[in-house]
Amino acid sequence: MTLGERSAPFAAVPVRTGRFLPNHEVSPSLANSSEELLSRSFDEALTEPGFSWNGRVKFVFSRSAVAAELERPEDPGRYLTLLFGPQGVVPMGIVLFPGVNHVKLGEAVSIEKAVLYCAGLPPVWLRGPGACLRLAARHATTGEALLQHLLALGEMATCSGFATGRFWPSPEAESCLINRLAKSLVEIVGHLSYASEVTGPRSRCLTLEAAVSRLGGLGPGLTPSGDDMLTGVLAEAIVLAGAGLLKEESLHGLRAAIALLGETTPIALGMRKHALRGVFLAPLREFVEALGDKRVSPAKVREIARELTTHGEQSGQDMLTGVTALAWTVARREGAP
Repeated sequence: MTLGERSAPFAAVPVRTGRFLPNHEVSPSLANSSEELLSRSFDEALTEPGFSWNGRVKFVFSRSAVAAELERPEDPGRYLTLLFGPQGVVPMGIVLFPGVNHVKLGEAVSIEKAVLYCAGLPPVWLRGPGACLRLAARHATTGEALLQHLLALGEMATCSGFATGRFWPSPEAESCLINRLAKSLVEIVGHLSYASEVTGPRSRCLTLEAAVSRLGGLGPGLTPSGDDMLTGVLAEAIVLAGAGLLKEESLHGLRAAIALLGETTPIALGMRKHALRGVFLAPLREFVEALGDKRVSPAKVREIARELTTHGEQSGQDMLTGVTALAWTVARREGAP
């Protein structure tokens, strides 16, 4: 689950100059005003030249998040996400000071010339470079450093962290879900890492497609555990392919299989679309780029992993599970015990 369950609108808190988090300041020109806000924590895509957005609030979540859907019939399922509090930036997301005002379902939301307008908020100026959420094409990951980091993560790098059971009426239902998630995930990473040298790309893709289809949309929540795991697997696959540790054909096959997936929740559908473009939430991007990079200490990797696991109710842990499942498979293939 990425953003939590729906809830009542946020409680109103007076906006006061100087009460902003490090990435959320009042503009110097507005020092004596509470009429406008400034954010330096947002997806850099929101301030690209010519970018504009017009939509309405479609979801309000309990973990201080709002999703507004773009009003464009030819492009459904595109969401702008407003996060209230110290959270990692998500694709098409803006992080704001906690509880700045009421935001209600159906209210108009727009972005024009790097300024956010929402009926429940003062205007918010987006200033600074923003967060780059797109993974680079080349990476410094090595098999030796990958193993070192995975060992340092310990229990965090196992496949036991998903499906906590709080959404399920009985232990039997929980156990059934965990088994299905684990089996599908193992099949996928196996197809990616141990693709036969003599098997053509098309047949590999078809086999991978079947495995991915069993994981997509599986589980409860606004973003099902299966979709979160696939997002983690894809992020790690991009990094490993960029480091020469995973065949490009395997990465292409994974992308093709995810693109063919059927229905899921609206928020998860948006997450899939971003992931297929190589765009991921900030803690996930930082984790996969650090994992296996010998320039990054094991302690730092653990720190970034902990930050990832705090994302959403369960999504961060599920993404971590997807990443480390593929990473362990590749590390073993490279000669790890």
